[in-house]
Amino acid sequence: MKSFLTTAALIIVAAVSARGQIPVSKNALVFYFQGFPKQDYVNIPHSSTLEPATITLEAWINCDAWYTRVGGNPASYDGIISKTESGGFEFEHSSFGDINYYAHAPSGYDEPTFSAVAPAYSGQWHHFAGTYDGSTAKLYIDGVLRSTDSKYSGGITYLYSNSLILGGEAGTGALSSGQFYGKLTDIRIWNYARNVDSILAGMHHGLAGNEAGLIGYWDFHEGSGTVLGDLTSNHNDGILTGSSGGTLPTWAPIAVTLPVELISFTATTGEKAVTLRWNTASEVNNFGFDVEKCCKFSTGGEQWQKIGFVEGHGSTNAPQAYSFVDNNTAGDAYRLKQIDRDGKFEYSNVVKVSAAAYRPTEFTLSQNFPNPFNPTTMISFTVPVSGRATLKIFNAIGQEVATVFNGEALGGINNQVQFNASNYSSGLYFSRLEYNGKTQLKKMTLIK
Repeated sequence: MKSFLTTAALIIVAAVSARGQIPVSKNALVFYFQGFPKQDYVNIPHSSTLEPATITLEAWINCDAWYTRVGGNPASYDGIISKTESGGFEFEHSSFGDINYYAHAPSGYDEPTFSAVAPAYSGQWHHFAGTYDGSTAKLYIDGVLRSTDSKYSGGITYLYSNSLILGGEAGTGALSSGQFYGKLTDIRIWNYARNVDSILAGMHHGLAGNEAGLIGYWDFHEGSGTVLGDLTSNHNDGILTGSSGGTLPTWAPIAVTLPVELISFTATTGEKAVTLRWNTASEVNNFGFDVEKCCKFSTGGEQWQKIGFVEGHGSTNAPQAYSFVDNNTAGDAYRLKQIDRDGKFEYSNVVKVSAAAYRPTEFTLSQNFPNPFNPTTMISFTVPVSGRATLKIFNAIGQEVATVFNGEALGGINNQVQFNASNYSSGLYFSRLEYNGKTQLKKMTLIK
């Protein structure tokens, strides 16, 4: 999938996680590094503006292969993006087939690693993001958390005033060793640890360069010459370099293929339902879309559940429009799971709905969500005007097992409470809502 367009005020719309699709808002230019013995790299001279205590390092990377040095042993580490020598941060490709991300705390490296089956070895484009918040380093590939490490804590330590190197391992000054063999584009450095939603929302979009917290951004827009421009106000431009008489990194275009080009995804709230609408510009082997809904609980947890399926149009160059209506509004957010005919799938980002958009005027008890559940579920109910209400849980033989609400229920809104069944056995349960002499009942299934 491609990206979402900005839409109306009640709707949050974001980018879509997709396989091998670099940001399409720019010219889709990349650097091709040829490794040892060519020793081509980009030297971004030392600057304190590129030495944050906490960080997010992002890039689109295509590893061709591990390159064995001519007349010698294989290098231990193949630097991809590097500002490290007993300090700093780095993406690297190791001789063991690992993809490593390093963040050097005062006492040592936190180094989340993704092992030998790393998808970068397929010769395809993948998005890498490494974060460090002062205590935990995380490695994301294509918006999926692959590894974490939290051996050490404290802000990132920088022991040398060394360059930031693209396409090789940084030393105490500039290039050290371990040249990269592959392609690289769209590099971003932030001065804070971004969460997965932020990473997914931006990974397929170009940036302006003035985003909050962005301290370095190289989008490879030049297409020629020997300078790689930093679009932030820090202007940490890189110089294309060929070490020991080697050739310079090669500018190269890349074709961007879009299996399913999703151009919009919106959620519209009504009194009793949420209507989801999305549009595609083109589709290739699109089986369809699972529609999933999430509830977030006061404890900070969340649960996603499939609530429907919408069939795709296979392969077509014509624009297509889709919609889905959720009549049970006990949810906070929605996403799509686009499924190819070969079984591969990708998630869209999340669209959130505002509770303020609901204006219910009836006495209703909604089906709990998710259902079946384990061990927690959300129960939603509405009352026409504010008044005392009780919501109790009964087991299959009619015994009361819990009271989850007993108090003043607010009228005209969607009241939500959580039922935690950690201490109960699997089976059939009932939720019963009482208000103003009226009663409603719903079945619930606990499966452990």
